[in-house]
Amino acid sequence: YFQRSHMIDEAPHDGIRNASNVLSLRAFKPETENVGGVVISPEESLAFLKKYLQLTHCDLFFADAAILVEGAVEKLLIPSMIKSVAGRLRSTYLTVLEVGGAYAHRFEGLLAFLHIPYLVVTDLDSVIPTGRHPACRADAAGAHTSNASLKKLCGKNTVQELVALSSAERTDHKKGRFIAFQKDVSVTDNGNNAVMRPRTLEEAIAYENFALLRAETISVGIALPQSLAEAYQSIYDRIRSDSFKKTDFAMSLLACKQDWTVPNYITEGLKWLESRICPPIAVANPADEPAAAGGDA
Repeated sequence: YFQRSHMIDEAPHDGIRNASNVLSLRAFKPETENVGGVVISPEESLAFLKKYLQLTHCDLFFADAAILVEGAVEKLLIPSMIKSVAGRLRSTYLTVLEVGGAYAHRFEGLLAFLHIPYLVVTDLDSVIPTGRHPACRADAAGAHTSNASLKKLCGKNTVQELVALSSAERTDHKKGRFIAFQKDVSVTDNGNNAVMRPRTLEEAIAYENFALLRAETISVGIALPQSLAEAYQSIYDRIRSDSFKKTDFAMSLLACKQDWTVPNYITEGLKWLESRICPPIAVANPADEPAAAGGDA
């Protein structure tokens, strides 16, 4: 694997990398993992990665950076989101890997070995901590996450602990990684305010575009109650239902003629990735500007 790099003792400038580090993939050995009491051996991790890379059209080894997402909806919408909030990423070569919430952490060792920066976009996946761990609203008291990647990469089990993490705490500069997941959304409607905590991407889009939802510019397939508290529950129930088609919802967003707001947690992650792999924006020095022609009248 040839990794582009700067020359030894060369100060990085303009993002240009004129050298290569050569890495042997035979030297890569995953570490033993313990996720929620489940031990994953290096051999098991390596077998998974080999199978994934063999069965998937994967351009990971040619990418400037990787974005690891939950599923098809994120993969469909990421290009539109990049265009909207992090346009400079369009001039880079990104690979978007659909890995679910249970497997993003399996790529941690490989991406660190290859020195490829990456963004993890995943869901809170809130569940009740007792019994058979059924799904619950993300603001439920004592809610835990069922997302194995969040447990492993963030070292937290409860939703409250996760949403309390700052941007700095979700960034690993050494590994070149940022973890993005849902945060609280403040919703205003007809002079009323409420804080809604999304469990999934679809909920986040609904809450952060509540005005468009109310105007029926975008739709989750139900009529919204007037009460914000009832609307919150209705949206959650609808998106959790078997009749809600996530891919159809994503396609309707792409077909929407009006601009919709990219969820803030994804905006934050994309802007981090943009700052990580794109050359800094040149700032004009006023002293370099030519003097204006003419004089006093």
